[in-house]
Amino acid sequence: VWAELSNASREPAIEFANAMRKTHPNLPLSFNYSSSFKWSSDSNPLTFKELGELGYKFIFITLFAAHAGMYATWNAMEELARDQEQA
Repeated sequence: VWAELSNASREPAIEFANAMRKTHPNLPLSFNYSSSFKWSSDSNPLTFKELGELGYKFIFITLFAAHAGMYATWNAMEELARDQEQA
């Protein structure tokens, strides 16, 4: 189950996980570590370890994934341009 939360504070993530555990104790949860939120401005942000302990088994960071994919593609294209068919 994907938790779509409205802000970066820890309370909604904890409340959601606890509520889900009451009725579905073994259901894996998903957490969107959204770049829309200012995680670094929180004095006590949730850590991946804490999220895992709360039952969030799939944590995704979509903007990070997009940047990582673009970076890998950029590097591959630079190698192809430099090394031509030997890339």
